[in-house]
Amino acid sequence: MDITSGAVMIPEIWGQLIRARNEEYFMADRVWRWDEDAAGYGDRINAPRISNLNVVAVPEDGSVTFETPNETEVTISLNQRYGVHFRITDDLMQKSKYPIQKEYGKKAGFALAKQIESDLLGLYSTLSQDAATATGGPGTAPTDMDESYFTFGIQLLDDGLCPPDNRYFICSPKVKRDLRLLNRLTSEETRTGSGKQLTSGKITMDWHGVEILSTPLVKTASSQRKNIMWSKEAFALAIQKKVSMTEFARDGWRRNFGAMEVYGFGETRDAEAVVVSTES
Repeated sequence: MDITSGAVMIPEIWGQLIRARNEEYFMADRVWRWDEDAAGYGDRINAPRISNLNVVAVPEDGSVTFETPNETEVTISLNQRYGVHFRITDDLMQKSKYPIQKEYGKKAGFALAKQIESDLLGLYSTLSQDAATATGGPGTAPTDMDESYFTFGIQLLDDGLCPPDNRYFICSPKVKRDLRLLNRLTSEETRTGSGKQLTSGKITMDWHGVEILSTPLVKTASSQRKNIMWSKEAFALAIQKKVSMTEFARDGWRRNFGAMEVYGFGETRDAEAVVVSTES
């Protein structure tokens, strides 16, 4: 006998599950969260703006001119409703070696998180400034990211009185590669105390007080990558219904499952975020 004639005696082996890779999601944890305002009821959040007052000289006669601020508001509609749904037959549930319901329940959570990440990245289109074309910038989207362009984005945040803390830059993998090729980002000579870059082989991805993040989900428009540099309060996210798995009524000999999330998002401080366009 050989392995052909005796094939019925050789068992097949089903090993570990090979799960599809999930992207890392960053923005939801790095924006202004209004979840508490959205909890319980309501279909939108209205947030009044309070502007600064002006100092004026007071004349000798003591007369006063009063300011009359004309305030506006930020409105975030809680109208984003997304769900993930799947069904499994009783027969498959019984015969499967693997915990199918649990595995796909996790995937449902990742899928909904990806939708939020994509929505927040799309807020680049609401911003009034692009570092590529702003006064003092390169005048057009550069092909490669460099330190001068990176720090120009920081300057625009500074010009907008953006606080120095909680600043982030999210970019495409290609832009991250550009940055990693810059000696002043990777060298211990210029990054004292940043974690022994050369000896450990790891590069601390923060520069000039800005945390650097990368995702292939960065939006593309007119052949340009729309990377974003922002402060935490530049954008707001309000999750009204958090992700939870639900089993629906049975449909014949099938079990039906779904996960849903309800949220709203928007721009809150335009001066504290800037598009940093680069050629793809």
